[in-house]
Amino acid sequence: MRKKFEPYYTLWTTINQWKTDSQQWLNGKWEELSADQMVSSFEVCLKNISQSNRFFGQDNEETRQKFKDLAPIAKSIKEDIDAFKPIVPLAEALRKDGMFDRHWKELSDAVGIDIKPEEGFTL
Repeated sequence: MRKKFEPYYTLWTTINQWKTDSQQWLNGKWEELSADQMVSSFEVCLKNISQSNRFFGQDNEETRQKFKDLAPIAKSIKEDIDAFKPIVPLAEALRKDGMFDRHWKELSDAVGIDIKPEEGFTL
């Protein structure tokens, strides 16, 4: 029984984790963002949603019909996670302890807008 339910559990818990974590990373306080935790959680979500996509998006007709409602959900979340992928190394680099005011100034100069991790700053 557990084996039959596991793909559903993986899909729904991964969606919940992804939605919760990604919103916290994007909108939470900058000083509370843990790059290590973000990388770890991101990798788990990516691995799990990839497995879900393979399971629910199987190519035979019988399986496609059986999971016709779940396959698009898994695919949509996979697309969200893939779209977030370039942000992970950026956030990881910006959260390093070695980021000093001079680095933020150089970054601001390079992108043409003032970027400082002050109160209210989010990813």
